[in-house]
Amino acid sequence: MCPNSGVPWGTGCPEDFFYDCSSQTEIIDFIKSKNFNDLVYKNAKEEVGYFSACSNLISGLLCILEKNKEVVEKTQDVEYYCTEEGNPCDNNLNVQYFDLQ
Repeated sequence: MCPNSGVPWGTGCPEDFFYDCSSQTEIIDFIKSKNFNDLVYKNAKEEVGYFSACSNLISGLLCILEKNKEVVEKTQDVEYYCTEEGNPCDNNLNVQYFDLQ
């Protein structure tokens, strides 16, 4: 999910996100520095969301929509949220951690 990309939200491969959100260079660089195949990322200030680890499921879309719903519900007052392989990201030390399992 990227603002001003012409694609307010969508599903696809990580490369699709990197292309659609190419104007968000700092965020793209951060996501690329992580295991972007198993990452949940929300940046409310920049209105960017990235949800992965759904590619091995029959309905990846339903998986991503469910992750988005959980993140939105559990982090309404949180500006930034990130988990990599189910654990808080390195730069997530000052942010409340929510278990999305």
